[in-house]
Amino acid sequence: MSSQNKNSAEGRFTEAFERLKAGKPTLLPVGSKVSQNNIAKEAGLDPSALKKSRFPSLIQKIQEY
Repeated sequence: MSSQNKNSAEGRFTEAFERLKAGKPTLLPVGSKVSQNNIAKEAGLDPSALKKSRFPSLIQKIQEY
């Protein structure tokens, strides 16, 4: 478990990213592509909330993956 607050937007995005990488999403169908849009959907948040300006290190990790 991350040290981030799981209720924070960043924590929710990070957990959603990890679930998608593991192939174990809870909101999206299994096998969904790992993308910024899908990570936001899996986190239960609006895709427009996952911005590079707000979460630069997380966006970099997603793009590297």
